[in-house]
Amino acid sequence: GMALDPPPLLATFHPVTLQYEKTQEHISELLKALDELQHPVVFTYPNSDTFGRKIIAAIKEYQQKHPNCVAVKDLGIRAYFSLMKFAQAMVGNSSSGIIEASSFCLPVVDIGARQQGRVRPGNVIHCSPERNSILKAVKKAIEPQFRKSLEGMENPYGDGSAGEKIVSVLKKSVFDENFIIKKFHDLGHVK
Repeated sequence: GMALDPPPLLATFHPVTLQYEKTQEHISELLKALDELQHPVVFTYPNSDTFGRKIIAAIKEYQQKHPNCVAVKDLGIRAYFSLMKFAQAMVGNSSSGIIEASSFCLPVVDIGARQQGRVRPGNVIHCSPERNSILKAVKKAIEPQFRKSLEGMENPYGDGSAGEKIVSVLKKSVFDENFIIKKFHDLGHVK
């Protein structure tokens, strides 16, 4: 029910597992940055981690004051990926911003520590969970020249054909008793 012109931001934000006590502070900083930007936003609900309800409550309150925002509990894979194709940028801390978004050449603002340790493709701009840092990162992500620089990028997480490759290997594999029976390896005396 939302026009895609201008393209909205896609916001997906989850509690940070090891910093769940800072959830309210983190979502407040994100919403302050979005408020300053005044772009249309499609929010997707967080997962069921501790304090996810705080994020939902904050999104609902924000949505009531911003008619150019929509909050969706669950888009489903097809609609979510379609939105990734048409969004101006993605903002939040979802693994989909790290793993799938580069397949769409979608600029991503990755906020905070939730995705720390993952390979971040060139479409990902990392920032701290503070309003000014988020604002600066989103402004960079929505610059046309940044989006243009992503054309033709390869997703370091693959091209979506992992399932076919797995099936191909399994079809060539032999599942006889040599595969099923466990093998014993004497390691000697291990302390």
